[in-house]
Order: sequence, then C-alpha cells, then structure tokens
Amino acid sequence: MLRKLLIISVLLASSQSAWALFTWLPETGWSKDWESVASTDMEQYTNAYDALEAHKYKKAASGFSLLQKYYPDSRLVEKSMYYEAVALLKNKDLWKAFSAFEKYIKNYPESSFVKEAFAHQFDIAKSYQLGAKRALPLTSWKIIPAKEDAITIYEKIIKQDPFGAFGARAQFEIALIYEDIEDYDAAIDAYNLVIDHYMDTTWATKARFRKSIVFQAMNKGADYNKKPLRQAIENLTIYEATLSDEKERQEIKQTINDINKKALLRLKSTADYYKRISKPKAAIIYYQKIIKKFPNSAEAQEAKKQIDLLKVVK
Repeated sequence: MLRKLLIISVLLASSQSAWALFTWLPETGWSKDWESVASTDMEQYTNAYDALEAHKYKKAASGFSLLQKYYPDSRLVEKSMYYEAVALLKNKDLWKAFSAFEKYIKNYPESSFVKEAFAHQFDIAKSYQLGAKRALPLTSWKIIPAKEDAITIYEKIIKQDPFGAFGARAQFEIALIYEDIEDYDAAIDAYNLVIDHYMDTTWATKARFRKSIVFQAMNKGADYNKKPLRQAIENLTIYEATLSDEKERQEIKQTINDINKKALLRLKSTADYYKRISKPKAAIIYYQKIIKKFPNSAEAQEAKKQIDLLKVVK
C-alpha cells in the first residue's frame, strides 16, 4: 500500500505574540521547536545568531532561513543569507553550504562578506578534493566520492571571479585533481590554463613544475615516448630560472639530470636489445643516438666501441 506523505503546516499565535511554524510528518510527528518565527525581524535574527554562537548549527541555519522567508524586505536578509551558509558549513552540510554561499554571492556581489564567501567555497571544494564524501540522495549516508564536485565548485569560483583572490589557485587545484586521478591529458590542459591566464603569478610557476611531473608520469611503463621527457625538461628548465634559492635550483638541476639519465638508459637498453637479437643496423642507430645526445657520458664511449664491433660483424 502506497504511503502518502502528509504535511500539515499550522501557524499558531503564542502568548508572547510570536508565530510558530509547525510541520507534521507521519514518520517524525511535529517538527522541532526551532522552526519558530519571532514577532520581529531583529528578534528572529538575534535568536538565530545566538544559536550559531551556541554551536546549534542546524537551529541557526533554520532560523536564518525563516527570516528570509517571512521578512523578505528586512535589511537583515543579507546577513541572514550569509550566516545561514556559515551555519550549514559548520554543520558539515557541505554541498548545501556551497549552494547557500553561491546564492549569497549572486544576490550581494558587492557585499563586504563576498571575499569570505569565496574563501568558504574554496574550503568546501578542498574538503571534497581531500576525500570528503557526498550523501546519498534522501539519506544522511555520506559515501559518494566527490572529487568531481570539487572540480565543479572550483570552476564556478573561476567563472564568478576569475581574477579574484581564488581564481588562479582554483584552476591550479583542478589540474592537481586531474593529475591525482591520472587523467594526464586533462591535467596538462588545466595547468596550461594556469600558465596562460595567470602568467605573472606564483601559481603559473608552480604549474610549470607540476607539468614536468605529469610529463614524467606519462612516460612510465613499457611504452617509451621521448616527447613527454623532453617536455618535462623544458618545463623544469623554465621553472629553475624563476628560482632565487640556490639549493632549490640545484635540486631542479639534479631532477633534470635524473631525467636525462633515464633517457640515456632507455637508449642503451634498446641498442643492447637489437644487438642481442642480431639486428646490428638497428643497434648502431641507437648507439649513435647515445653518442649524439650524451657525448661526454661513459655510455657514449662504450657505444663507440659497440659500433666498431657491430660494423665488423655486419
């Protein structure tokens, strides 16, 4: 038998000339007493703010929301909208809090609280990025991975205020998420947006460094592709030029040397492989590449000897 949801809303006058909103549900009965509307907007605001200060965040969020509903022309609506979002955030209702901050920014773009609202949105996105879960629809079970929601929030921050305090960092965090989930092409595209749109910021410098890390990751595995390694070196070289600390510069130089060493060993491994399977022409090609690209290395000297031997065999 289908159950019908019965909702009864009744307005009752109290002995103190206040109005109370009661909602009755078959499952829960009458609603909590915090859904009460005071006789003035100031009293309603004060009650909600007191609840916020007392860490009764659900009660506070409801109180601020009811002020907006029953006193829509009040000068306190702006603050109520902001503090409703704050209360939701403190109650760990992250997505509801994000939506509330988004509504606030849209309605009051010139408010003194807008910068704080963007900061809270950024923190919500970061929480999702670091592993906070979304709740299943119609439940309180927070089990849904939410990194895609983090990207959505970062993108909205960028759209709303691209060159504000959080625009460049939001774009950088999007790239980090793609890098973390190993969508390397999307990560490179996202880092490029940081570099292209925020070229004079430290985030662009950091993006160049992270790109080099991604290019190295793209070259892992059995399939050798010299292009990502070359791009990694190019980005590291540019990044090194921006550094003033000598120790950091030496660390980057060492990283570049490590990448070159990896490329050298790949070439040597390939040349040795062709030598083992009796394909001297192919082996000579790769030994010659070692000599050309790494002329001062011990491997280059060994490659010269191998070429002389292979020419005799050939």
